[in-house]
Amino acid sequence: MSDRMTYGIPASAGFDLQDLETVIAASRPTKSHDALRRALAARWPTIPWRVAAPSDEFTMEGGIVDQTLTRVADKASSWIRQRVVEADGDYLLVWRQFKGDPSLLRTAFRGGTVWVFAPLGEGAADYVQLAVDQLQEVVLGPLIDGADWRRRPESIDDLCDEWDVASIDSKPLGGLRYRLRRAVHADGFLAELAAVERQRRMEFLAGNILHEQRRGAGRPGTIAVTATHRVRRGTPVTPGYREVEITEQDPEYLSRKMPIERFYADWSASSAGRLANHLFDHWAVRFSDHEDDRGRHLHGIPVWLTRKTLPKIETKSGQTVFALMDQLQRLDGRVGCTFGWYFFMLHGNRIGPSVGEQVTEAVEDGMITLPRWDRDNTQAMEGRALFVLMPRGAHCSR
Repeated sequence: MSDRMTYGIPASAGFDLQDLETVIAASRPTKSHDALRRALAARWPTIPWRVAAPSDEFTMEGGIVDQTLTRVADKASSWIRQRVVEADGDYLLVWRQFKGDPSLLRTAFRGGTVWVFAPLGEGAADYVQLAVDQLQEVVLGPLIDGADWRRRPESIDDLCDEWDVASIDSKPLGGLRYRLRRAVHADGFLAELAAVERQRRMEFLAGNILHEQRRGAGRPGTIAVTATHRVRRGTPVTPGYREVEITEQDPEYLSRKMPIERFYADWSASSAGRLANHLFDHWAVRFSDHEDDRGRHLHGIPVWLTRKTLPKIETKSGQTVFALMDQLQRLDGRVGCTFGWYFFMLHGNRIGPSVGEQVTEAVEDGMITLPRWDRDNTQAMEGRALFVLMPRGAHCSR
């Protein structure tokens, strides 16, 4: 996540990152995480806090302790890299020096994500989402494993990454604790994403154009494999082709929303949002913001929050659309959200895309009736990009 937190906690929220970190760090983890919600509500009683318990698990790098479990370093890789610098870059020398040394022990953190939501307004995205890590530090073993089977590292990174190897003998170090990892105002994030994406597309348009083959310009008896292709502006036009602006062929190129923008927009427009279901009571979002040689990229991947077992719904040969709708409505009842099935179809592995196609056809044929706003969503599904990461369940407490 980028440090440019223009989509972080807005001034109108009434709380800031430092205060949040303090309250969260002082809270003692419980199985239901309701103690965390109560601690936040006691500090900011006007906010109707929501807390969603984790079911995902992760392991992340820890630090270094000595045999008395006294802290030597907060981050093992930084400590190792400094030793390599002192050894004039000879990472193998450092490896040999500390291999199997029992006086220094490496730790790691194991835990899961607790999602916390602070509603600020009525909009589907007008809330602050907190990603809180529930962590347990464990001692893995020697800083650098001395086992004979352990291969020689091939780089400094290889040397530093030994913590990523699972240890069956790990021992807890201290108790469970919470740590605030990230705070994102969903509305602010979507605005930032839209601005960054529009700028990227504007720059793309400024540098690129389409060359389209003129009708009948090909040689007799040949088939044009690519009738239209993108080229850099200024590229000479091949005889038989003409230049076409990208927006001429794709008028919605600049205005087309990204998948996570559509997810929020569809929620607001559908029965799910219209019937006062809060998106954050059903879904968290893994927001990401990174840069590479192609520029800056912002994305959001939904994570469903129900821990209930959900059926897998697919179209079946010979099944009527009425039986299919019955399955979808029963799923809505299970998750407690009208038209909720539509969002499980956009993301996850519970509802196949062919389900939406069959429902859309049945609506167009007049076989079933949906509210206009839900009908508009189903009819707009064609060509939509679906989310591809799998969801993780969680339980929502209030």
